Amino acid sequence: MSICAKENLLSTDIWRRDFEHGIVVVNSSTNQATINLGDNFRYISGSQDAIANPGGVVSELVLPSFDAKILLTTKANDPLVRNN
Repeated sequence: MSICAKENLLSTDIWRRDFEHGIVVVNSSTNQATINLGDNFRYISGSQDAIANPGGVVSELVLPSFDAKILLTTKANDPLVRNN
């Protein structure tokens, strides 16, 4: 599947790519976007930038213009998800 495939385009200039253990969402527009993810995902739990990567669960994402986020799955059978 091509990264530019039509099914990866959520709306004008908003892209999503699904991976085995998470997703990447990109806002290539000049405007902030609110994106319904359709399921729960977890921010990376960051130690260097806890504001950008707070580790919490989200089902909707507010993404500034020209920005992107990597989010992890929250599925119980995902080996990358820690039960805290």
